Amino acid sequence: MKRGPTDGLIGMWAHTFNKNGDVDRQFQILRRSGDAYIVQLYSFEDGHPDGMVAISRKTILQNRLYESVYGLNDAMNVIEQKKKEKEQKEVQAFLRKAEGLRLAS
Repeated sequence: MKRGPTDGLIGMWAHTFNKNGDVDRQFQILRRSGDAYIVQLYSFEDGHPDGMVAISRKTILQNRLYESVYGLNDAMNVIEQKKKEKEQKEVQAFLRKAEGLRLAS
């Protein structure tokens, strides 16, 4: 879907994030309705359409926007990789601490 001439957000793709910084929704902006946009949600499991909701313009602009589904998917891959790396570092730090405690006793 091409973006409309009167609103540059129409047709764009986006992620929203929860308070922990994890992606909680992925969607494409379909049309504007007042101060909100009607968006098509997509499943994380299979990528299929997963309902439609209205999201405020303010909320959309506070999150990450992409010009294509390819940009959205590439960004998701980077986000997931960074999350795995962070989790691995946390596990390694825990194991080092546990080993230190074992050696100290």
